[in-house]
Amino acid sequence: MTKVRRKRKAYVHGSFPPLGTVTSPTIGTNAASYYLNRQPRTLRGWACYENGPIKPINIFGKWHWSVAGIRALLGGGDA
Repeated sequence: MTKVRRKRKAYVHGSFPPLGTVTSPTIGTNAASYYLNRQPRTLRGWACYENGPIKPINIFGKWHWSVAGIRALLGGGDA
């Protein structure tokens, strides 16, 4: 009997607007991971262990990330 190897699906980000056009003060984990070019689980790890370059805000049990903090981290704006 041979083992069947399944291909893993590559993680595909949703479609998000350019960061410069985002007007809300915070964004969700999936959008933040898109802009930071990281997996969402990496950002969740930063949130849980409090060891990431930016700190999230917990709103009703969901992690939200500061748009100003992401812009500052990427070197594209004031924090």
